[in-house]
Amino acid sequence: MNIFTQQVITIGCIKKQDNGQKVIQMLGTGFFITKDKIVTTHQAIHPSNIDQNELVILMTDLGDINQYQDTTNHSVQYIQATVCATDPFRGLAILTPTDFSFPHTFAPLGSFDDVDVADVVELIGYPYCVEGRRVLTYQTTEIGAKILLESHAIVSKHALINTRARSGLSGAVIFSRKLNSILGVLIGSYAPETQASALRETNARLHQTTHCISAEYIKEMI
Repeated sequence: MNIFTQQVITIGCIKKQDNGQKVIQMLGTGFFITKDKIVTTHQAIHPSNIDQNELVILMTDLGDINQYQDTTNHSVQYIQATVCATDPFRGLAILTPTDFSFPHTFAPLGSFDDVDVADVVELIGYPYCVEGRRVLTYQTTEIGAKILLESHAIVSKHALINTRARSGLSGAVIFSRKLNSILGVLIGSYAPETQASALRETNARLHQTTHCISAEYIKEMI
């Protein structure tokens, strides 16, 4: 799993406070798919939420998934990033880091076509990042269902996974150890009446399943 300590990163945005000080607001998870392309969710970087000219990716020096991650260390290394492609109907966005080439190997992209319901998959992302705590977290769950979702007459392949995810996991990797490939991208909680919206949590309502889009659509964007 150490391959993901570098491949999976945090998406952020530089914001200026009233006192003039600049801070980084963490928006969600993303991951490298080529040496100069990163995928995340469209909702995380939507211009109604942030200034896309101030997008950054937060790098980490984590080398071993088993090492203790120091939450008392608030220093960050970040790289400016720009949006190079979006697919709002499937909830995906591709970013390009400025003057940076990912130096490590990365897991290949697959599809939910390659797995069955009840197969085990793994989630890797930063569930608490939007709350200010950047901790790369590994989880396992199962494919609960494979479904087709429609957005503006475009039908796409999704999977429901049997877990309740925090908002920072929007954009997280869905990985199959059996196939050694990335099967999908975590989008959000499955709430049919709200369509394929980005992950939201409220005290009043918590969803028991999460939907993810098949990684095959990433290939069409790069």
